[in-house]
Amino acid sequence: MKAMLQTVTYTGNKLARVHSKILFSKEGQDHIAIENTHPAIISMEVFEKVQERIESKTKKYTTAKVPLRIFQ
Repeated sequence: MKAMLQTVTYTGNKLARVHSKILFSKEGQDHIAIENTHPAIISMEVFEKVQERIESKTKKYTTAKVPLRIFQ
């Protein structure tokens, strides 16, 4: 169920070039969104609300900006 709520395909839309690997590109930059390619199982409104909720529950980790001193 979680995978269904995180996959845009179930909204009736399709993303093209999702798996292309281009060096130094920003995430999502080369994706092409094609709307209404097939009947939706989940409304776009529900999909977006779920994405917001998942994002709000995701723990944010930051790396410490402390110099590493391996040989001291």
